[in-house]
Amino acid sequence: MTDYSSIPQVNALYNEQQQVQNAITMIDTGGTLISFVIAPPPPVAGAPPPTTVMMASQITLVNPAAPETMTAIREQLVLRDAEITDQLVELGVTDGPPAKK
Repeated sequence: MTDYSSIPQVNALYNEQQQVQNAITMIDTGGTLISFVIAPPPPVAGAPPPTTVMMASQITLVNPAAPETMTAIREQLVLRDAEITDQLVELGVTDGPPAKK
């Protein structure tokens, strides 16, 4: 019997994978980083809550990112793409899009 309870998770993973693969394609065709977000650290289990509230900061770059930065970002995107493919297989997806290399 088919288990349909994972459909929302599969859809979310498909959407994320499409975004990741689009970013890889843009990098491969000369795209560059123009902005990014730095978030506060995740809470540590068992630790007291922070005494100050930290909010994420979005940074817009004036100059294009260095080629080394783009190479590192691409590597991380390829890793995430492979992770998503593995998660889809674990959820029973048999014909998902192949991960980029």
